[in-house]
Amino acid sequence: MELTTIVGACGSVLSFVLFLPQARHTWVNRHRAERLAGISSLGQVCVLANATVWAVYGVLADAVWAGAPGLLNAPLAIGTLWLLHRRHPQNSGEECEACETGTAHRVFITSPPGWGSVMPCSAITRRSGVLVFSDEDIRVLRDHYRAHDTTGTPD
Repeated sequence: MELTTIVGACGSVLSFVLFLPQARHTWVNRHRAERLAGISSLGQVCVLANATVWAVYGVLADAVWAGAPGLLNAPLAIGTLWLLHRRHPQNSGEECEACETGTAHRVFITSPPGWGSVMPCSAITRRSGVLVFSDEDIRVLRDHYRAHDTTGTPD
């Protein structure tokens, strides 16, 4: 086996491995839109463009290893784009009455048990939480969920 083939194969494997952590993160959190917020759609489009350019180069230059990572990364990027499109709040177009009137509010989501997360209002967070309008609302909800926490986890 030639040295250039070995180097090309190693480069292809590394190109694929570099994308795996993000693909795994996206898949594991596919049902938790708030955890997908940091993944860039533009970045995924760039992964697709990169895979396409290297595939064309690989065919034109008869350099199979140059285009090989795209065979794996492109479908992962397409899947990620699909999940992002499906999960991002701006795609739903739904606003609550408080959003429409400009009233300051957030959404309280009961996770972890007994504590809860407070997040910006969106169609997705509203499906999993309760609208809150003040810090007092948040305190009351946290006290309620702590009192009813049956998981045995300490505060």
